[in-house]
Amino acid sequence: MKKFFIIIICLILTELTFAQNRLTGTIYNKDTKKPIASAMVTAGTVSVVSDANGRYELKNFPQGKLTITITALGFASKTITVSGKGNTQGEDIYISESSAVPMADISASELDADESTGYGGQAVSSLLTSSQDVFDRNVGYALSFAYFRPRGYDNEYNSIFINGALMNDAENGRASYSEWGGLNDATRNKEIVSGLLPNDFSFGNLGGEQNINMRASAIPKQHKVGYSLSNRTYWHRLMYTFGSGLTRKGWAFSASISRRWGNGGYVPGTVYDGWGYYAAVEKRFGTTHSLNLTAFGSPTKRGQQGGSYQEVYDLMGSNYYNPNWGYQDGKVRNARIRQTFTPTFLLTWDFTPDTKTKLTTTASYQFGRYGTTALNWYDAPDPRPDYYRYLPSYQTDPVIADLVADLWKNSTNKSQIDWNALYQVNYTQNEQGKQAKYIVEDRRNDVNDFTFNSVLNRELTEHIQLNAGLRIRNSISHNFKTISDLLGGTYWRDIDQFAERDFSSNAIEIQNDINNPNRKVKEGDIFGYDYNIQVETNKLYALVKLDYAHWDFYGGAEISSTHFWRTGRMKNGRAPLNSYGQGDIHNFVNYGIKAGATYKINGHHYLYANVLWQTKAPYARYAYISPRIKDNTADLTSEKVFSADINYVLKTPVVQGRLTLFQSMFFDGMTSTSFYHDEYRTFVNYTETGVDKVYQGIELGVDVKIIPSLSASLVASIGNYRYTSRPTATVSPENGSFQDYKYTVYQKNFYVSGSPQIAGSLSLNYQAPYSIYLSATLNYVDKMYLSFNPERRTDLAVSGLLPTDPLVSQILNQEKLKGGCTLDLSIGKSFRIKRVCVLNLNVGVTNVTNNRKLITGGYEQNRFDFANHDVDKFPPRYFYAFGTTFFINASIRF
Repeated sequence: MKKFFIIIICLILTELTFAQNRLTGTIYNKDTKKPIASAMVTAGTVSVVSDANGRYELKNFPQGKLTITITALGFASKTITVSGKGNTQGEDIYISESSAVPMADISASELDADESTGYGGQAVSSLLTSSQDVFDRNVGYALSFAYFRPRGYDNEYNSIFINGALMNDAENGRASYSEWGGLNDATRNKEIVSGLLPNDFSFGNLGGEQNINMRASAIPKQHKVGYSLSNRTYWHRLMYTFGSGLTRKGWAFSASISRRWGNGGYVPGTVYDGWGYYAAVEKRFGTTHSLNLTAFGSPTKRGQQGGSYQEVYDLMGSNYYNPNWGYQDGKVRNARIRQTFTPTFLLTWDFTPDTKTKLTTTASYQFGRYGTTALNWYDAPDPRPDYYRYLPSYQTDPVIADLVADLWKNSTNKSQIDWNALYQVNYTQNEQGKQAKYIVEDRRNDVNDFTFNSVLNRELTEHIQLNAGLRIRNSISHNFKTISDLLGGTYWRDIDQFAERDFSSNAIEIQNDINNPNRKVKEGDIFGYDYNIQVETNKLYALVKLDYAHWDFYGGAEISSTHFWRTGRMKNGRAPLNSYGQGDIHNFVNYGIKAGATYKINGHHYLYANVLWQTKAPYARYAYISPRIKDNTADLTSEKVFSADINYVLKTPVVQGRLTLFQSMFFDGMTSTSFYHDEYRTFVNYTETGVDKVYQGIELGVDVKIIPSLSASLVASIGNYRYTSRPTATVSPENGSFQDYKYTVYQKNFYVSGSPQIAGSLSLNYQAPYSIYLSATLNYVDKMYLSFNPERRTDLAVSGLLPTDPLVSQILNQEKLKGGCTLDLSIGKSFRIKRVCVLNLNVGVTNVTNNRKLITGGYEQNRFDFANHDVDKFPPRYFYAFGTTFFINASIRF
């Protein structure tokens, strides 16, 4: 047995030492015969990008036949088999310009209601479109209608970089696509890394990463004009993009501008007005240095959709009723307007002293506003039309219930916000010299962020590569709210109305700012709360990759430090001692280690596995128990993450696919939310600590080329995403009438909501004659669960009930949503006009069968009738998948 192991080790060492295969080649445009830069050449789990002259180089692959796939923006992908042994010069490869842009290549965030969040403001993972990976490429658009998150991970576990600078928010860890919304042409060049696989620009993140290349030279030489028409979130999109290409003197210039607008998308009241701009200039100094300056932004203003109760949907005869809007002087007005504008500037220096070394350094600066308006009221009836007391089900008299139902069906003053009535109430207040009863406030979270990022890629030997990086980041978020509209009133008194009810009108507790008591605020003034959260992070990592003919290995480690603190700008009457000025500084040191191995059986079959152990500092957004009021935090500890996966990859000219088994475990996580508490009759801040979860499942992605012009794709995901602990909840009433208190939430074995845990998609793609592209995709989702109210999963919620009482299961059970199918179709054609310009036409139709009964998500209200244990008093709110929608795009490039 000992001799057997010695022989095996010797064979492995021999293989690692002497196998040094290398394949080089050039990618050309079949129509123009010009080389194609930034084409992706993929073999198994390894991808390389062609240089400015179209040349690529693959190293250390198994001898014999090797299947490679070539993809480039605007071109049809091509899969070929090559033979290589030793150093081989491959044949020139010619690929054709794509006849059309399939819907999967259109940014799904462009078509969805919110680029950064899913239903009800819950974050969803970013969509990995245009990926080389079979699974990621196909689920990116097809399953976005159900807010599918690959492996169920939250968006914070997927990192987005632009020119090497991290774009994820420092305060909550999530990336927001709204920051570059509408800039599709400028963001198409990207390197996407699936899962835990290593990359050249970062240590990596659990859910994968992507690095968008917005350098001036990344935009091909062109003038491009495009127009799109859609009925989803906006009706019109107009875009122009310019690229100079790299001149003989080493300069490159590029720019893009777009506008998206509409008076309402598929959901009534969701007005939209968004701009996007991008400009970049690059100068190359010989072959060693390159300097690039990029600026972009996307000022956007849009009306939001609000979920509602099934009772309301049935009354209105539509599952797309939106309670956030009403008519004012005959015009639609939405109370929930999200307005964002965060200009971003990046300065990137690429230093390449030799063919084996590259240093990429980027400094980025971002500032701007992120705000959402909402109605507020004082000593007045709730103005929201679907407030539960205004529904027929709340009425005890059947006659009155029928009358209310009739008003809902026939009067928009009942079913929508009655703006004119709100103005009339405030006019009456003016006559009496009193403050307004109703206002529109703007809840802001403005950002000021600086990041310095530097990455070294060094080929140490023929088989060993070192990637190392440093990141320094300083971010300040300014959290406050202002008066957006007094609705005809003259002023608003800056006090807490709930504290005023529980204390005397002269008590210090009612003051939002003791330094400015009883202040009368007007439009544009800050009131209510005003504080900064400052986050400083530093990260250092190193990763070593070893590439051989039949084996690849990698291993790496990172270490980081995080510091954050709150600075109050108001001295709150409920917490006069710890609300004003700089608070305590919270410090964390964290680390991560990851490793993996790939066994290249031959040029068609690959096995690889990854493992990660990581600790992460808590995000400042969730650390504070009641940040609007005081500096108190929960019991803070770093989250621990363990993840492992094993994968099989098949790559032939006919069949390409990946099968993955994965499991990830999370320990000591945190959540935070705010809501109105009926027992305390005030808003409370609700923080959970000790949240453990497990994510386990199977992923499958297969592409089959039936004939050269017809292919089929199948993707499937089966997951089991559950909570595995009983966290501790800390409840902090904002009116100061009760002390903060803690209790246990019995949510162990509940399902994680927000994404289907079973999902699949089957598509047929046909490249027809005369440059016509056709596709049909059938999608299926199931095993979806509502986001649950943790207070209903406590001892108090079932207090006084016997274990055998049927109410116990009604209170504790988590609602499962019904699954369903949708069908999508798309067609496209391109026209080449005398080799001067290319015209592309694309039409996509989603949910062709008009399935309007598919609930894609929702949430239980964080309110519960503890006295009567009535689970129907505060029913859940639902969100439905859109019915039939379309997207028409026309572009001309010359």
